[in-house]
Amino acid sequence: MLFSRDGWESWGLPHEPLIDEMMPFLIDDDLRFEDDAGPRPTVAANQWLRQLPTSGVRSAHTWLGYAQALRSWFEFLHSRGVRPYGDRESLRAVLGAFAEYRLSGPAGARWDGATWNLRIGVLSASTSGQSWKGTASRSRSPTSWAPGTPRPDRCR
Repeated sequence: MLFSRDGWESWGLPHEPLIDEMMPFLIDDDLRFEDDAGPRPTVAANQWLRQLPTSGVRSAHTWLGYAQALRSWFEFLHSRGVRPYGDRESLRAVLGAFAEYRLSGPAGARWDGATWNLRIGVLSASTSGQSWKGTASRSRSPTSWAPGTPRPDRCR
């Protein structure tokens, strides 16, 4: 999904939201950002996406590409039962399966080398040096753009 401020006055907010127009965001399939365990992984992913403009990434088209990279990764992790910010060993194992799937899997799922490099760079940047304490450990499959991140203690 892409954020729009249209109609913000009817949202019961004291002021206009500070989120950039057309900023992509991830939403879980049940349209929730948290549950009994706390914030979900999409929350951390969305926080990272919202920081892109101040990190030198100014193009809305690039924001969308970054959100799509996160979404495809989260969906793949969900299909394998792995938390997006889980333990290092599980993530390393699933990264190999992701590479096989994206580089030599079904024709419709394949990425060329340049796309692979770009998207893996996005995944690396979205987790480098970030601490996601307090986010839920459960992983859900996002159905639209709204970054959320599972509960990793550290995403390195």
